[in-house]
Amino acid sequence: MSAQYSQSSYSIFGIGEVNYGAIAHNSAMAGVGVSYGSRYYVNTLNPALFGMNENAVFHIGGSLDFRTYTNEFSEHQSSTGGFKDFVVSLPIKMRKWNLGIGLTPYSVVSYSYQTDEAGPDGSRVITALDGKGGLDEAFVTNGFKLGKLYLGVKVGFIFGTIQKESSSFLTGNGSTAFGNTVITTRQNFSDIYFQLGAAYKLPLSETTYLNFGATYINETKVNGKTATFLDLQASNGDRFSRDTLDQRPDPSIPGDDKPYVTLPGRASLGISYEKYQRFNIALDIHTQDWTKYRDFNVEGVSNFDRTYRIAVGGEIIPNSDKPGFFGLNSYRFGLYYEKTPYVVLDEAVNDIGITFGTSFPLSAYWGLSSVNLGVTYGQRGSVGNGLIQENYFKIDFGFSIQDVTWFTRTKYN
Repeated sequence: MSAQYSQSSYSIFGIGEVNYGAIAHNSAMAGVGVSYGSRYYVNTLNPALFGMNENAVFHIGGSLDFRTYTNEFSEHQSSTGGFKDFVVSLPIKMRKWNLGIGLTPYSVVSYSYQTDEAGPDGSRVITALDGKGGLDEAFVTNGFKLGKLYLGVKVGFIFGTIQKESSSFLTGNGSTAFGNTVITTRQNFSDIYFQLGAAYKLPLSETTYLNFGATYINETKVNGKTATFLDLQASNGDRFSRDTLDQRPDPSIPGDDKPYVTLPGRASLGISYEKYQRFNIALDIHTQDWTKYRDFNVEGVSNFDRTYRIAVGGEIIPNSDKPGFFGLNSYRFGLYYEKTPYVVLDEAVNDIGITFGTSFPLSAYWGLSSVNLGVTYGQRGSVGNGLIQENYFKIDFGFSIQDVTWFTRTKYN
């Protein structure tokens, strides 16, 4: 699985840009979903809400990202996209216990920088910084419905590779004798983590509810391997004379401890007001203390701070009582603000955006299915003081297929 569905200049730090877990129909509502779910869709934000799926539900989705980078001197545009997530919810005991399995990105590293500085004898020193890769997660979720209370637990397996390169070369001095110097760091990760979730539907009338939700992801030490190499690169691009600068665990040292990265725990709270099959409005708050992040046993990383994310989103289903194609057509919207964990030159990097989207139902003999679209326009960082401002436009899309024929007892032969 390729995690390159997104991009950010700030993914140079740590394990890159962390995914909050929202899939297409949630991203159209600014990513809310800790307290609110639907039996028609899977919910990867709160494992407890898998208990709402009465039938088998399949989801597959992708994302497109268009971004403009601006600093004090220049502007650059880029785009990327691809497969993002696959999730299946299966009823084990109807309206009591659901099992979920899935594959989603955990973080993305995708950046490219170039600097130009004065060198010896009138030359210029060109330095290029490039990074790619990221972490993915395969997970198993169990969601339980106990009356109006929902409980869930997710076990996720984090794995992936991040590669970062720094290359330098001289130009403009009339000499072709100098090649590139390339330093490559390759990191591999694999480990498990746990997420607990709970939700409660408080009925206010026969069709209206006040919903509450909460989740917690434990602090996780992710085992890994890291190696740093020095290569010389000829002008034709060929690399030669590789030296290993650092390797952990070191195979030449018996019993050398495997290094790890410490990922801080994350707490999320949500509240929503729902009128069944008409509309809902929700508020989610996420918080994570990235000062506890440790990069392969390094005690303290100055580029991180405590972070929080506040999102408000809603959904309107104007014609749910009417049959036909537009009966369950829904319209979604949202607004979010995030104090990201990144700190550059003692200045915090903030992120703000608006979202909107829709779902088009597709009826079939096996159940109700839908095409889900979510659009996000946002801005991260600012121009000046060494920061880069990113203006981005994202399109999230997904297909949700509900199958009512599975796990249904046959009445007639």
